[in-house]
Amino acid sequence: MDERPVTLPTAGRWIAFPADQLDTVVTVWGLHDLQAATTAMGISAATMAPDTVDFTTADGSPATAYRVFITPEFKSWRLLYGNSFLDQLGGHELAEKASEQCGEAHFYSIDPYHNADVWRVARNGQVVRGYATYGDPEWVGDPLPFEVEFIEMDEDDLWFDPYFAEKYGEGVTDAHKAAEELSVEPGPVRERDTHGHGWLATTHPDVPTSHFKGALPI
Repeated sequence: MDERPVTLPTAGRWIAFPADQLDTVVTVWGLHDLQAATTAMGISAATMAPDTVDFTTADGSPATAYRVFITPEFKSWRLLYGNSFLDQLGGHELAEKASEQCGEAHFYSIDPYHNADVWRVARNGQVVRGYATYGDPEWVGDPLPFEVEFIEMDEDDLWFDPYFAEKYGEGVTDAHKAAEELSVEPGPVRERDTHGHGWLATTHPDVPTSHFKGALPI
């Protein structure tokens, strides 16, 4: 599949996981009917077009299927997008669950309207570090090495920056910066950092991706 130059949304929510663990997370999250898709198509399907289908199961019970998108490989990471899926099942819970099997997974959320950021790093089933703008508590875990560089910034350092020293005095507060340091930075992705293609998938075997309504960009 021909993948055009990729630009990842600078707002929204997503999970990052090691690219070589694709099969693992597909099993852990119970995904089905994987279909090859470009990033433009997949992000639209999972964040802008209708991403849920209500249906009745074989035993007559009401149920909801979610559509998600898993990106190509970016610098050894893949990202999962799916607004309804992440909202209903909990983004950081899904990241924790995945990390039990694939070692590490991150949840990020950037909400410019409410000036709110959330980021969580889960390893081996446990959140080891995280921040949430309106969280209680605001911080989880001890600062990661990339944060310590900001926290311990010294005025005598040649590269001292008062803005970062004040902004990140307790740790990194914005999910964009955390993603840049830990996995994949939102925004344009260099072609040399992109490998393969993405996948559309659904969360129920009885509801394939073709059952979701709406035209998608290629």
